[in-house]
Amino acid sequence: MIYRSKENVGLSAEATIDIGPTGRDCREFQVTIIPSAGATGTVTPTVKASGGSGFESITDSGIAISVNLASPLTFRIFGMIDAIKLTPATLVGTFSVVITGTGG
Repeated sequence: MIYRSKENVGLSAEATIDIGPTGRDCREFQVTIIPSAGATGTVTPTVKASGGSGFESITDSGIAISVNLASPLTFRIFGMIDAIKLTPATLVGTFSVVITGTGG
C-alpha cells in the first residue's frame, strides 16, 4: 500500500503527484479531493499510465470526470499508474488531495 498527500494546492497551477516506485505495482487507487472552507471551482484529474508518455482523462461511463469543490468527491482508479495530475479551473480557495494505492 502507498499513501501520498499534497496539501493546499494553489489557485491556478496544475499539481502533478508522482506515485513513486513503491506504488507502481498497485492496481487500484483511491483519490480524495478535500477543499478548504468555502472553496469553489473544479479540479480535473488526469493520469499517466505506467510506462506511458502522456496524461489521459479519467472517465466514468465514457465521460471525463471533474470534481466540483462544492460537492467534493472520492473516486477510484483501476490500473497501474505513474502519476496523477490535478488541473483546477475557476478555483477560489485551495484543496488538498489524498491518494492511497493497494493491490500490489
